[in-house]
Amino acid sequence: MAPVQLYVYDLSNGLARQMSMQLTGRQIDGIWHTSIVVFGYEIFYGQGICLTQPGQSHHGRPLKIEEMGETQTDEGTLTEYLNGLRETYTADKYHLLDFNCNTFTNDLVEFLTGNSIPAYIKELPSDFLSTPFGAALRPTIDAMFRGPQNPAAVRSPTVPTPPTGANGVDPALTSALLREVAQRASSSSPASTYQPNPATASLTGQVHIASNKGSFDDLLKSHRLVVANFTSATCGPCRAIAPEFDRLAREHGRPGKGGVAFVKVDVGMPTAYAIFQEYGLRGTPTFLFFLDGKKEEQLVGANPIELGSKVESWTTWLASKLRPIDKLSTDSILIMKVPELDVEYKKLKVAVGQTSPDSAKLALKPLDEGMKPYLKARFPAQGLPKSGLNPNVPAWLAATRTLVENAPVDSLASLLAMWRLAVRDEPVAKWCATAPLSANPATFFLDQLLGQMQAKEQSSMAFTWYLLQVLGNAFAHGSLAQRLLGDKETRTKLATTVVEGLLRYSEEKAEEETGAAGMSVEEKTRQKKGRENVRSAVAGLAFNIAARVAVLRKERQGEWERGEGIIDWEVEIVIAVLEAIERETNMDVVHRLVASLTFLIHAWPPYVEEEVKPMLESLDAKSKLLGKLEKGGWAAVGDAKKAKEEEVRSLVEDVAKLCS
Repeated sequence: MAPVQLYVYDLSNGLARQMSMQLTGRQIDGIWHTSIVVFGYEIFYGQGICLTQPGQSHHGRPLKIEEMGETQTDEGTLTEYLNGLRETYTADKYHLLDFNCNTFTNDLVEFLTGNSIPAYIKELPSDFLSTPFGAALRPTIDAMFRGPQNPAAVRSPTVPTPPTGANGVDPALTSALLREVAQRASSSSPASTYQPNPATASLTGQVHIASNKGSFDDLLKSHRLVVANFTSATCGPCRAIAPEFDRLAREHGRPGKGGVAFVKVDVGMPTAYAIFQEYGLRGTPTFLFFLDGKKEEQLVGANPIELGSKVESWTTWLASKLRPIDKLSTDSILIMKVPELDVEYKKLKVAVGQTSPDSAKLALKPLDEGMKPYLKARFPAQGLPKSGLNPNVPAWLAATRTLVENAPVDSLASLLAMWRLAVRDEPVAKWCATAPLSANPATFFLDQLLGQMQAKEQSSMAFTWYLLQVLGNAFAHGSLAQRLLGDKETRTKLATTVVEGLLRYSEEKAEEETGAAGMSVEEKTRQKKGRENVRSAVAGLAFNIAARVAVLRKERQGEWERGEGIIDWEVEIVIAVLEAIERETNMDVVHRLVASLTFLIHAWPPYVEEEVKPMLESLDAKSKLLGKLEKGGWAAVGDAKKAKEEEVRSLVEDVAKLCS
């Protein structure tokens, strides 16, 4: 777990403490600006979401530091969360009273720890506006932060002449306070004051900052393609093209050896200016393109169309040269559909009411009054999700247990559709990541799923399918995924679920268990489609597990497999996936399975590879994989999927090489 701190600054630089009693009739000790410090970074909102080393922003040293607790969220998950907020917390939306740095830090603290920032900070705007002077000053502040502006430019709010205070205060005195606050609140990006370690920083986006030759050279070594923006804080064209460079970085940046890095070099910093001189550059902005560490192309000037064209050309060419393995994303396979919650609940109520005992009907109340309105607020049809809500997960889980124990499983599809959405919600996932596994929705559904897989007779395939989707979506957040994989018993259950699911719902096994005698053509078709859906969902769960293993392997620098029983656990899944690939005839399912196998065996540490490689050879893994490329390896696909088929074939060829 990582500690989370709240850095508190006074935007008035002491003026509020001196002047507030005279202006408002009450003592206000500061106009508070806050930021969050976690994972060695200080993160705050001003000119968009900004990043610096702790205490190195343009705000200087914090006036005080508040301890906000610890987070189980990993750095990768935080990066994804911040990237998702970038379009919400933009520079043009900043408002000193309504939507400010403290709005952002409160959201971030809630995401990381479930807590809120202190009330004396959060309630300051309403306290100020409740005074006659604050109410009179509101139009002036609105004019400062809501006036016409060019979003592409760095904003410097002008300070209109404020009204005379209720106590006859000179407007010039008020202007002094407002000017100090406005200048500090709307100061430009801290990039020019950010002095990073030799490593580069890119937590809040895809743009790296290189402050010296060492950090720049590291980027050239760690990425196949590097696009470098040599810029200056005093250069107008540099500021004009910066948003386009950021956009291109978000769209095309990709980490890793075969990836693409976008890096900003501020030549106003002496150590960075040395890089500028090394390449014989004469002005800013200048963009250099490096391939495999070698300078290939140079572009001078702030021409966004030409820059975009060059980036598009280089990244398209590079994508055509990448191995399929390098293109694989570790993003989880998720069901993103947001169901019509009122409709789903109504269907659940009708289904339960027809055949269930009173205990099951009573269990609907927490879902109707708690779970449904919460999910509607967090996943609105329009507008932004509502923050600050506390999900009552224990009550929802208790109601779900009652329904599962007392209602027919065929009546619970709508309930699982609601849970499929719920586990994607950050506060719910965070609650699950910290709750005891014995009272955890994720492990409850895992136990239900395992029971379905191991039952002597198959029950509802639809119920099994929905359970798999819930478990798959539980991997949407790194903290919850890590919790599930970090517990030996839960990890074992996940492997058993994958192994049983891939075997039990194969076409061969279906013939053994049910036969085809006496079954209509329509029923055969329906059963076959149901089994295919389940296998696809099992393959999706296997992919999510394997992708998270790849992330953990990288984060822990090859030490993940030293955990108790983990190598044997991985081998069990590898064997099951290999067998499933050999039998599977649906190309999309084959794709998921081969990708899962890739994550499990690619970049194995040497101590694992030495132990496991002979096993792959004994299983004849390479021949089995290459056999899928022969005619009949999977069912024929239409023209619309021909490009996808070539992608799958290339991936199979690459993974087969890893098995030899």
